[in-house]
Amino acid sequence: MPNLLIDFWQFLKEHRKALRRAALAVAVLLVVAAAVFVRVSESPRFCLSCHIMKPYYDAWAESSHNDVNCMECHHPPTLGGHIASKFRAVSQVVQYFTGSYGTRLWAEIQDAACLSEGCHDTRLLSGRVAFKEGIAFDHAFHLGEMRRGKKLRCTSCHSQIVIGTHIEVTESVCFTCHFKGVRLGQGTADCLLCHGPPAEVVTYKGLTFDHGDYLARKVPCTKCHMHVVEGDGAVPETACYRCHADRADIPISPEELHRIHVTDHKVECFECHLEIKHGALELSPMLSPNCASCHGNMHAAAESIYVGTGGLDTPNVGDAMFDAQVSCSGCHVAPSAGAVETPTAAAMPRASAESCVACHGAGYDRVLAGWQRDTRAAYRKGAALTAAARAAVYATGARDPARAHARRLIAEAEENLELVAADASWGAHNIIYANALMETAVMKADKAARSVGRPLSYAPAAFRVPKEGDTCAWRCHFGLERRPITVRGKTFDHGRHLSREGVECASCHDLERHGVTLPTAYNCSACHHVKGERDCARCHGDVSRLTVTYRDRDFNHGVHAARSGLACDGCHPADAPSLVRGDCSSCHHRPRDKTCRDCHAVAAGTLAGTGAPGGAGEPSPMAKVACAECHKQPPVPLAEGGCAECHPAGYARIYSVWRKASQGNYRKLSVKLKEGRNRLDALARVTVDGRSGVEIYEQSQADLKWAGADGSWGAHNNKYLNEILQRDAEALERALAQTRE
Repeated sequence: MPNLLIDFWQFLKEHRKALRRAALAVAVLLVVAAAVFVRVSESPRFCLSCHIMKPYYDAWAESSHNDVNCMECHHPPTLGGHIASKFRAVSQVVQYFTGSYGTRLWAEIQDAACLSEGCHDTRLLSGRVAFKEGIAFDHAFHLGEMRRGKKLRCTSCHSQIVIGTHIEVTESVCFTCHFKGVRLGQGTADCLLCHGPPAEVVTYKGLTFDHGDYLARKVPCTKCHMHVVEGDGAVPETACYRCHADRADIPISPEELHRIHVTDHKVECFECHLEIKHGALELSPMLSPNCASCHGNMHAAAESIYVGTGGLDTPNVGDAMFDAQVSCSGCHVAPSAGAVETPTAAAMPRASAESCVACHGAGYDRVLAGWQRDTRAAYRKGAALTAAARAAVYATGARDPARAHARRLIAEAEENLELVAADASWGAHNIIYANALMETAVMKADKAARSVGRPLSYAPAAFRVPKEGDTCAWRCHFGLERRPITVRGKTFDHGRHLSREGVECASCHDLERHGVTLPTAYNCSACHHVKGERDCARCHGDVSRLTVTYRDRDFNHGVHAARSGLACDGCHPADAPSLVRGDCSSCHHRPRDKTCRDCHAVAAGTLAGTGAPGGAGEPSPMAKVACAECHKQPPVPLAEGGCAECHPAGYARIYSVWRKASQGNYRKLSVKLKEGRNRLDALARVTVDGRSGVEIYEQSQADLKWAGADGSWGAHNNKYLNEILQRDAEALERALAQTRE
């Protein structure tokens, strides 16, 4: 053995130069191999060396981060962190090839990696951003401070719970934080925290719904949107044992628990919590609690009417409130009279007219009263007619087999009527379907009575249900077609106009200003002015005290008709009495009496650049030109191309250009004013250049009225008119933009 060691030492001495070169070569080779390994292992494709990484690689390749190297995120952005990560990576490779790896893969991504320069370093400063349509998100708000006792990380929300989405937002995490242990509509579960007040007017199943009106009345979202959260996010006792097999029952506060699992280590929420779902859930399965097992389904009739099903030979029509997913407790809020509250159950709540007013506003209590009055009356009449039909059928041979079909019709009619009576809401649950049931019942009873030669005597219109397209009568003003009203001393029959003549509600009423009757409602001449008929007083009565607004000025019929002796057809042409002659010049345009500016003050102010309530501007170049130079036959408007009579030929089309531009600016401001009308409460809380949003709204409204009253669309002072309209539109848009944030 000593000789062997001596020989080995002698060998090293004799070949030391060669051995040094070999050792150096091996060292260089190892360094190069290590460098190559480091470089290769940083490639995303290297992850595919392990087959268990394929789903994660595919998710990354299809994500928005597919142009970012894995190491940019998975390695901390420091030298020490990078080296430590390399050692962990080598360890993982060794575990894979030795078969000692686990299947529960995990990765820690530090906030510093996300917020590093060149990535999302400005994200915390970007303020509110759009997450989804109608939903805003503020990163600084969530990452900057403790939220519900928890310090969140980027990966608290951006995670990968389901393979296929890589480092994207997992919405279920949001729902767990916002809804667990919080009552819907309060605190972090306040709808407006995320959704904000919807700006647009929503049309749903033929209904126009403006959220702004309801929010202005402080109606909580939960009145309509009730069943939008499912689950409570509870933590099962067995959840801890998934990771901690030898877990001891050591007391620990929720704050400390979340610090360890959320802040210090990225543990997915659903490793512990049961999932909470949020969204539009179906209403129908939630109508009734599961009490039927003992008490029977006491509310079966009410539920059938509300959903719009269960009747015989009657089209299914759900109530508008059912379509909007309003549950029973949305209206049944007040304790019933005489109801007893027990330790295990609250007193049965009841609905009242006040429930309607609370959400829909003043006047809807009268709508409900009208529904119930008309439905009760229709039911009593329908029941009496069905009883008469029964008597007629059974009086002609109760056991006659030939009468079997008639008897079946009577039974079906009575079944429909019984459903309406059992519901007992008399239209409140579903005004359309309840009346459709009665209409079908009476038709069946009449058919049965006719089969035995004893037809019923009744007016079909008393039970007729309006068509679905008649939105006003279909949803709210049901039954109005059955009740005549008085208009200017004359009886007006809605039923005749709506059902038989096909006149639409909008022909007489302004649908944007609910309930307002249009001026044209008094001009019924399109149907009622029979050719040659000139007895105006027969319909219009005495108009000597009637004053109307015509071209922004008061027109007194008494002065013109009684004192001046002007006949009706002096202004209203005999061939079209609903129209008004535009020419008043035969009486009023007498230069010795007045000048144009005496009557047309608005136009005069526009020419001078001083007419707009919003401020003065430059006078028109035409301000010193006499009105008659353009208006050859007052008050006839300037004719198309009339400018070319004095100006070069190119001016022939200039007025058309002016009119198109000014009318466009007028419409643009009108649209913004319409939006502002729905946001007046919000506008009161914002300022633009020292003016409140409401002040800007009122100024814009006044200027719009001025532009319409001038009516020249740029001919009087094109520059001044458009400067005012554009300035108002820009200021109002800036104010509205603040209310949308």
